[in-house]
Amino acid sequence: LAGSALSGPVGHTLRPGRALLASVTVWGVAIAGFGLARTLWLGLPLLVIAGAADTISVIVRATIVQLATPDGFRGRVTGVDFVIGAAGPQVGNFRAGALASLTSPAVSAVGGGIAVLVGAGLLHLAVPALTRYTTPGDTPDEAH
Repeated sequence: LAGSALSGPVGHTLRPGRALLASVTVWGVAIAGFGLARTLWLGLPLLVIAGAADTISVIVRATIVQLATPDGFRGRVTGVDFVIGAAGPQVGNFRAGALASLTSPAVSAVGGGIAVLVGAGLLHLAVPALTRYTTPGDTPDEAH
C-alpha cells in the first residue's frame, strides 16, 4: 500500500531509469536484510520496505514502457512486459525455495538480495542509457 500511494509522484519522475535501479536496489537490500534478521520486529519492516520498493519498480517500469515504446509496438511490448512481470517472481520463488531446501531460508534470502544488487549494478554498467533516460519532453534541468 505504501508503494502504491507513491504511484503519482513516482510515475512523474524525470529520471525513471535511475528510479527503477534505485527501487530494485532497495528491494535487494531489504530482502538481504530480512534474511539476516533474527527477530520478527526487524524482519517485518524490512518486508514492508521490500514490498514498497517492488511496487515502485513495477510502476516505474510500466512508465518507461509506455513512454519509450512507439505507438505501433506498445501493445506487444506491454504484453511482453506483463509476461515478464508475472513469470519473473515465480521463477525467483522457485530459485529461493530450491536454494532454501539445499541450505537454509536465511541463506536463500541473503543470496537472492545480493544477486539482485549485483544484477542492478551490472545493468547500470551494461546499459548506461537506462540511467541517463529522461521522460520525453523533460530534461533534468527543467526540474529546478
